[in-house]
Parts: sequence; structure tokens; C-alpha cells
Amino acid sequence: MADFDSHIERAKENILFLLQNNKSNPELHHWHVTIAYYAALHLIHAHLATKNQHPESHDEIKALIDPKHGMKGIKLSEDLYINYVLLENNSRIARYMQLPSDSPTNKHTIGS
Repeated sequence: MADFDSHIERAKENILFLLQNNKSNPELHHWHVTIAYYAALHLIHAHLATKNQHPESHDEIKALIDPKHGMKGIKLSEDLYINYVLLENNSRIARYMQLPSDSPTNKHTIGS
């Protein structure tokens, strides 16, 4: 279980890699969205670590940070939550070319 500082450090590494990759390979959009998602994921984990929450699945994370049903003091604003879900969905599309058919977040993708 990583702590706040470890997640922040990994997020910084991902952001630096994203910036470098974006300059050297601007056409690799699928990698850019995937790297951006993992940076965001580590930032979310860092936030949750400050509340002694260490979820083991993406669904657990979304349940904790959901602005309408998440835990008090942990949940995100609706804008942040929607953008995080958009990034997660688009990362999944970039990696696998689709979302699982039962994804509760199918409605949050670019272009919808």
C-alpha cells in the first residue's frame, strides 16, 4: 500500500513522461490519454491516502469519490469526478478500443 508521497511522485513521473512523449510522438494519442489517466489515478490515490483509504479496484475508487454518493471529506466535485471518469473511459477505449458493456460510466465518453 503506497502512501501519499509515493503516489505524488509517481504522478509527477507520469506527467513528465506525458510531456516528453507528447513532444516526441504527437501522433500517439492513445498513449497520451493512457499516461494522463495513470497520472490522474495516482493523484486520486494520493488524495485517498490522506484519508487512510486504500481502495483495491477502480469501482471502489469511484464509489469513494462520487460527488453524490461518496464519503464525506473524500468525494470530489462533480466537475472533477466527471473529468476523471471521462479520462478513465477514454483510456480504456485507447487501450482496448471499447468499454465493457456493463460499465456504469458508458455515458461519460468523448463525443457523448
